[in-house]
Amino acid sequence: MNTVGDLIKASFYRTGIRDSNQEIEGDDITRGIDILNMLMHRLEADGLQISWVDVTTANDTLYVLDKHKRALVYILGLDLLDEYQMTPTQGYEQTARECYDTMLRDAYANAPVLNNVDQLPQTFLPFTIVNG
Repeated sequence: MNTVGDLIKASFYRTGIRDSNQEIEGDDITRGIDILNMLMHRLEADGLQISWVDVTTANDTLYVLDKHKRALVYILGLDLLDEYQMTPTQGYEQTARECYDTMLRDAYANAPVLNNVDQLPQTFLPFTIVNG
């Protein structure tokens, strides 16, 4: 289990916004929470089925697949860099984009295949559909 604070701190340290010996608290955590909530809603809009409920404290629990923890650290880091008006290194940005692409690919690979034949307009079908 991870907390919101763990994810935010990891992003601050990974990006270099804060040095690993600096404590991250207060305004940084509050900004991180706001940015995380916006990020997760954006990921949902991009097609990830997250069922996100906004978090409000650093102690809120995040239920994230282990394979997506790294991705969220990097993707959140990009948004934090922008918030703090810093430019990501080319390597950091590339890794974040690769992580994002992997998350989307995983989401689409695990998406159910639905049979929506019943929703097709009957006038376009050259045959009759019978259920059962």
